[in-house]
Amino acid sequence: DWVEAAALLDGGRRAAAVHFGGAVAIWDTDSGALLRGVHRGTFVWMNQIIGMQASTMGDLFVTFSPTNVTVWSARSGSVVHSYADLEGSIQGIGISPAGEVMAVCGDGWVSAWEMRSGDEL
Repeated sequence: DWVEAAALLDGGRRAAAVHFGGAVAIWDTDSGALLRGVHRGTFVWMNQIIGMQASTMGDLFVTFSPTNVTVWSARSGSVVHSYADLEGSIQGIGISPAGEVMAVCGDGWVSAWEMRSGDEL
C-alpha cells in the first residue's frame, strides 16, 4: 500500500501512516500490530492527503490535503476537528512546540487554531 506520510506518536511507541486514497492507520511500533484503521471515503485528487505532523505530546496528529486539514486523536483514531474551504490551497502545517497551536499556510496566507478546542486565533 502506498504511504503518503507518516509520523511517530506517543514517544515513538506508535506510528500513524496515511495511505494513498485516504486511509489513516495507527500502528504499534514494538509489535507491528495495527491498532486503528480509518478510511476517509473515496479518493478525490484535491483531497489527497499530502502531509502529516504529530504534536509533541503525541496524543494528536494533523493530516492535510490541498483543501482540508484534519486533527486526529492518536488514541482513538477519531477526528477531533476538520477544516475545509480555507483561503486557498493548503501548502503546509506547523504545530507549536507545546502542541497547543496549529498553523496552516497557503500562497499568501497563514491561519492558526488552538489544537484542542478548534478555535481560530
